[in-house]
Amino acid sequence: MMPLIQADWSAVAVLAAISLAEGLQKVPHGAVVLRALGLSEWLVVEGHGRQTGWRLISMWPPFTRHLVLLPRADDLTEPTRSELQERLERVQRLLPALEALGAFELVALVLGVPVASATFGGTGFLLGLGIVVAGVVGCTLLTMHALRRLGYTTGESWTRARSVVSPFGSSQASEKVLAAVFEQASPVQAARLMMLDGAFRQWIRPAVYDVRQGSADVLGVQVLLDEEERDRALVTEPFDGPVCPRCGRTFRNGMQSCADCGGLALK
Repeated sequence: MMPLIQADWSAVAVLAAISLAEGLQKVPHGAVVLRALGLSEWLVVEGHGRQTGWRLISMWPPFTRHLVLLPRADDLTEPTRSELQERLERVQRLLPALEALGAFELVALVLGVPVASATFGGTGFLLGLGIVVAGVVGCTLLTMHALRRLGYTTGESWTRARSVVSPFGSSQASEKVLAAVFEQASPVQAARLMMLDGAFRQWIRPAVYDVRQGSADVLGVQVLLDEEERDRALVTEPFDGPVCPRCGRTFRNGMQSCADCGGLALK
């Protein structure tokens, strides 16, 4: 009896590795990287100024979603929160479609083509390849449509969408659109909009604490967050034990300092 699924698994592994390599990206100083696993909430996984250089950032999107928030150029005008929200809303309904199409494209390329080839020979290979090409075209057109909704011209949209005109790059289409949404925004503004309130306050708390202790305001929290938001970031939930005043981590009784915050004394 023939197995239900036939495939050259070495080819599957090679295609999966090439797709993974598409996630290599150069992270500049000051960038902040957000990640969401599946449909989970967005969290900061690379903070300001940490581990710069070439990094494996995007891993088989859209099964994991990533957003690299670049430091804003000084000569650009910071968009308001309402302006960023309005830009995000323009493409909000298109993002799930891009993610679904990207997931289908990744599975069709990595698994579908080898399985079809092993099962039906040359005919299966051509059929699988045709489906992959159709997926690339769909991702490209939908990405360009989303970019047009953000105000880019047809030429600009094509230039920005060229990276998804590839069987290995089309699954990143939703990430490219999100990057365009926040292109002129600072990492703090974008993270505040994408993250849940609790996760955002946990991430921004050390920066707010450092500024209040006289350190340089590297993230711009003094300008981008009002006083109430800064106060709320430093609020600590009641806990029967010592707490780090900078990061808010809780510790067992008997602990005296927080190693993650340079040995800061607990309270």
